[in-house]
Amino acid sequence: MTSSESHPDPRFSLANERTFLAYVRTALAVLAGGVAIVGFVPDRHVALGAGLGLLAVGFIALIGGYMRWRHIEAAIVADRPVRVSVLPIIITATLTITARYIASAVWTGSLMLIWGGGND
Repeated sequence: MTSSESHPDPRFSLANERTFLAYVRTALAVLAGGVAIVGFVPDRHVALGAGLGLLAVGFIALIGGYMRWRHIEAAIVADRPVRVSVLPIIITATLTITARYIASAVWTGSLMLIWGGGND
């Protein structure tokens, strides 16, 4: 068996790495949003609820993306099929819940001070 037969095409590993880096970019963006909300929203209940929700999504994306990368890399090397990931569903559900929470805070006026629209 030659070395080219024992190791898969490197393009698969590179594609897997690009997907992992997309998870990292997503995690960094969501974590930055969570930190911004906690730091700049005057209503502490809204800030903690929305900020912690976004921080949770960021950590889920970061850790889940790494675990997914390792799983797929092992499957590529072993020439096994890859399971369907539930990670996008988890990230989407958590972001949807957090976005709904933020939308209700905007609707009720709790976030009006961010845009300078408060009537105080």
